[in-house]
Amino acid sequence: MNKGFRVFLVLLAAVLVLVRTDARAQADAPADAPARDDIPKIRQLLALPGGRTLVLTTEKGGLYLSDSGGGGWRKAEGVPEAFVHSATLAPGGRVYLATSEGLYTFTKGKWQRSTEGAFSGIFFNVDGSAAMLRYWGMGLHFLDARGMTAESLRAMQDAAARRSALAAEEEELKRQMMELPTGDAATLEEKRTVMRVYSQWQDMEKRKEENARQAEAGMPVRIMDGLPEGASVVGAIPWEGGWLTGIFGHGVFSLADGSRQWAPRQDGLPGPWILTLEASPWGQAFAGFFGAGLLALDPGSTAWKRVDGVPVDCSVQAVSFGSDGRVLVATRERGVLFSPDRGKTWAPGPGGNVQGVAVGSDGSLWAGLWEGGLRVSSDSGASWKPRPFAHVGHVADLAFSESGRGFAVLVGLGLLATADNGANWAQTELPVRPARDVRLALDRDGRLFAASPREGLFVSDDSGATWARDKQGLPDGGVQAVTVTPDGRLLAIPGDGSGLYARGGSGEWTLVPLAGEDGWDYGVWDLAFLPGDRAMAFGPQDLILSDDEGRTWRRHRFGQALREVAVDASGTIFTRRMMTTFALRPGVEESDEVPAIPADAYRLLRNTGGGRWLGARVDGGLDVLEERGAALVPVAGHAPGSVVTSLAAGADGALFAGLENGMIMSTDGGRTWRRCDLVDY
Repeated sequence: MNKGFRVFLVLLAAVLVLVRTDARAQADAPADAPARDDIPKIRQLLALPGGRTLVLTTEKGGLYLSDSGGGGWRKAEGVPEAFVHSATLAPGGRVYLATSEGLYTFTKGKWQRSTEGAFSGIFFNVDGSAAMLRYWGMGLHFLDARGMTAESLRAMQDAAARRSALAAEEEELKRQMMELPTGDAATLEEKRTVMRVYSQWQDMEKRKEENARQAEAGMPVRIMDGLPEGASVVGAIPWEGGWLTGIFGHGVFSLADGSRQWAPRQDGLPGPWILTLEASPWGQAFAGFFGAGLLALDPGSTAWKRVDGVPVDCSVQAVSFGSDGRVLVATRERGVLFSPDRGKTWAPGPGGNVQGVAVGSDGSLWAGLWEGGLRVSSDSGASWKPRPFAHVGHVADLAFSESGRGFAVLVGLGLLATADNGANWAQTELPVRPARDVRLALDRDGRLFAASPREGLFVSDDSGATWARDKQGLPDGGVQAVTVTPDGRLLAIPGDGSGLYARGGSGEWTLVPLAGEDGWDYGVWDLAFLPGDRAMAFGPQDLILSDDEGRTWRRHRFGQALREVAVDASGTIFTRRMMTTFALRPGVEESDEVPAIPADAYRLLRNTGGGRWLGARVDGGLDVLEERGAALVPVAGHAPGSVVTSLAAGADGALFAGLENGMIMSTDGGRTWRRCDLVDY
């Protein structure tokens, strides 16, 4: 077994381990557990004319476009719900998408499919007159782009299908010929069979030649020879009148002007595992390798040379250039590397697994992290700022103190902080991935807690500047929820939902027992505080209740899996379990069956102080409520126009509602609401 193939098997095994681990985690998750909703993973960045930027993610149809300067992000409309393998900017300014369902171009204000089929990439020469087109599983084809039409591409597709059918027929004839007897022992009938199969073989060869002639007659596509079977093309660039192409697992190949035969161009390469191949505006070719750094090829040279300053053991996944000599390099292990002078000197950028980089027409530098969102630098790499691109403004959770300090988690962006009751916001550190299930809490001592179901619980004593893991006494793994009780105690729910934990004065977490039960197990996902010193926590099979602000708890039994929980203004708790809905009224021990959860019940409820509450209704409305006896009475209402994700109260009676598309606040008791400017685009 050769060394390259052994490396490939190691890589494949690692991938399979990751796939199995993720599949096992999903299989082991409770059937009704909250769905894992990750930030879209960035796979490519593309700088467009006019200062716009394109972000390609791993989602189906996952293409995002910005306004000029990178602001006002939106998901591109008209992109098929298919996997987009790559985006290419042609010299004339048109964008091409290679997808699993066809090749798309943006013309007449919308995305239009040029032809059906699975394409993985298209690579243009300098003036756009020619290109290399990679049809999925069918190698690399030379394309005279001037004659590229839907009809010609469709004809190419038909020719490729015929070629595939002829190849299958050839293999079958070979099999038959191998099984036929030969020599003097063969009977007359067997010899006739041999001649018949041989005649079929000759006929097939003629049809192959005819198919090849038809494939080129009047078509702008030519098939080239010399590339490895099933070549995995990572890039193709024009080079000295011909082309260079990178093939993962095989290195670099060149095609001379007028030739139809690719030839290896391996002199100086560190190995076959090329990940990216790009041409710079000043004429050099750059090739990034898995675990072997970055190499360059000068015009007229026959040998590749290593680019000094780029670590020789890093995996270079993408390279982008500016016309003034700027170079951005995306690596798997070392984050972003930036050179202002064509690769002579280098400086580090954001860390992490960086999949895509781009240099904007205005000189801005862009980096797309696989699990860390988007970063941009407007000062030649001196500083990098997060920039939302997908779930723009989705507020995962809020936490405010009576002093006016507050925090908000924006999905895909991170943690924002305000010191002036929401008037101004600034980025600060978040120790976990900014996903939709991150939860925040602020205790009376000003300590900030951040919980992630995957990464655990962290605490900060300096408003998010630094963080420390807080896990003493908690089960290993993540934390579903963290909250502060009305009397100032901290409660948390582990990621596996294995109970409710309270934090003691020494910082140790202990499991809260249920009244009347000697250490019996129970499971909860989330909890909420209700008027009248009541609280509830709920999970797949358990609903536990408290009548003393969460100090002691008892189990309310039911046997069906929990689907949905809400509470109305009277304090009635509604639970939808399987196909049945129940209502548990205050002071009553047994639940009654009801037709459905009322539309005016609250799926989120937050005490804002002074006998007032803020509630997000099942029907989408937002109410301010006032305590009157044991019940709540709505005193103000609002239709936010977006799903409410979190509620909070700031200083001086300010009310906040986090939404799927931003945040709103009210300073007059909920009579009027205005948007908070969270991100400076």
